[in-house]
Formats: sequence, C-alpha cells, structure tokens
Amino acid sequence: MAPRGSWLDELAGLDHRQRMLRAVELGQSAAKGHAHARDLVSVLRASDDVYARSLALASGFGSGDAADVLLALSDPSRTLRRRAAKRIVACCDDAGAGKALAALPRGGPRTALCAQLARARRHTAVEALLSCEIAEPAPDGRTLDLI
Repeated sequence: MAPRGSWLDELAGLDHRQRMLRAVELGQSAAKGHAHARDLVSVLRASDDVYARSLALASGFGSGDAADVLLALSDPSRTLRRRAAKRIVACCDDAGAGKALAALPRGGPRTALCAQLARARRHTAVEALLSCEIAEPAPDGRTLDLI
C-alpha cells in the first residue's frame, strides 16, 4: 500500500463512486490483516482533513469494523457524524447500535436512528434505550418524542 499522500493522489482523478470503491477496498485489505492498509486507515482517521476522515469512514464498509462508525459519531464534522449515523444499522450489531444511541444527542438524530433500527426490525437497542429513558426522563421532556 502506498503512503498516505500518494494514495490520495491516486484518488484525485477518480469520480466519487470510484473513490468510495477504493476506500472500501482499502478497508477489505485492512480486515485481511495487511499492515500497510491498517496503517493507512489509521492515518486517514487521525487526519485533520475532513476528506481523509470521510475516506476512513468509507473504508469501514470494507472492513466491517463498527468501531470506525462509532468513532465517527464524535467527529468534529457534522457531515461525518451524520454519515456515520446513517451507517449504524448496516455496520453495527445490537450492542454497537446501543452504544450509538447512547452517544447521539437527544432529539432528531437519536429519534432518526431509533426509526431506522425499528424499520430494520432491530428492536433490542431501541427497547434498551426506551427502558433507560422512561426510568430517567429527560429534563426537556423529549422522552415522549421517542415513543
């Protein structure tokens, strides 16, 4: 695997679809244990550049690593946080979805994820969240928004 700069330079001439496919391939290589691919994903994830971090998030589809998605939920970029939230159903198991629900702020993002999980018939994480929310209602009264 090429160093970070030259890998990004290779992507410069590609369209969005091709760049995302290359990022997924990078994630697949990292999942297979290729040290260079893992290092490159780590460098992309730690980058100050939002574009590089978005490629690291896309590589999570190839690696199947839910940790990348959960980590992106706390990214400084709202765009990446939203992209990560949309990928939780596809990438995370019920335990990971529960962690994501706990990490998301109350209101719209959390309610949207609950709806996505319910549509996917993944009720375990939603039921756990509702149990906690009913036991300790939100001071702003938004608990009812989930129900």
